[in-house]
Amino acid sequence: MATVYRNLFAMGTRFDMVLPGIDEETGDFVFSLIRKEIQRLEEMLSNYIEFSSLSKLNKTAPKFPFHADKELFELICDLKKMYTASLGYFDVSIGSYKESGSTGAGDELQAKPFSGSLDEIVTNELEKSIWFSQPGLSIDSGGFGKGLALENVKKVLSDHNIHQGFISFGESSVLVLGNHPFGEGWKVSIPDIYSSESVCVFHLKNNALSVSGNTPANLVKYPQGHIINLIAGARVSKSGLVCVSGPSAFYAEILSTALFIAGEEEQIQILNNFPGYKAVRVSYESNCKIPDIREIEYTSYE
Repeated sequence: MATVYRNLFAMGTRFDMVLPGIDEETGDFVFSLIRKEIQRLEEMLSNYIEFSSLSKLNKTAPKFPFHADKELFELICDLKKMYTASLGYFDVSIGSYKESGSTGAGDELQAKPFSGSLDEIVTNELEKSIWFSQPGLSIDSGGFGKGLALENVKKVLSDHNIHQGFISFGESSVLVLGNHPFGEGWKVSIPDIYSSESVCVFHLKNNALSVSGNTPANLVKYPQGHIINLIAGARVSKSGLVCVSGPSAFYAEILSTALFIAGEEEQIQILNNFPGYKAVRVSYESNCKIPDIREIEYTSYE
């Protein structure tokens, strides 16, 4: 059997897939299904597609309840749960800042245009309706879209009895299945942001990995940082990374961003809400290029 390599451009970035031990015909067929699934999700969740389900929700829900299909409704309910579990540091109502024009490169956020958050999203299970109780609120999919896509890719592969592979979405979100052809699991190295040297290595098997943070390249484009702390109403300007591995690519992506924003004490509290996930913080003192690498530890409150 061959090793199938495929890639595509979606959700504003590159998707790469390596599937060992299958033939080209099977690889082509499965990849066509994956391409369709990612395209379907993008058409549902993109903030840049005028008639996507999410765009329709954002236009309608501030005025009156939006009746969503089962998939979108359950996603919104899950996002609300993640907001609570992350102590409010994961908040996709960031879309309001984009619309207000207050997130220009290099600019610190001005006063909040509203005091809302995901708490202001009202869901009705019986009617499958979603309503924004705070005017100006909208949802942005940038903080969870790739992770959700990888979860759906995993299902496509499982449905076709493919249990070995390495999938990278934008190089910051990774899904690993089974073993490497020449060893147990797969080794994923995280490079130092100032050099090509590795700062830590994750040994993954049937697991996901997500990385969030600020690199020199990010800070050239956004001098104050591209990640926004909605609790403080400011960009996160510190250099460094947070790397999270765990069973769900969706939750790993959410966690990596939330943990990067949160302070050290809050990081521990948040991680305690996600058993089975591992997090490593790579931080740098001001004007220092030597990384401080620490695993975020669980704390028992018993």
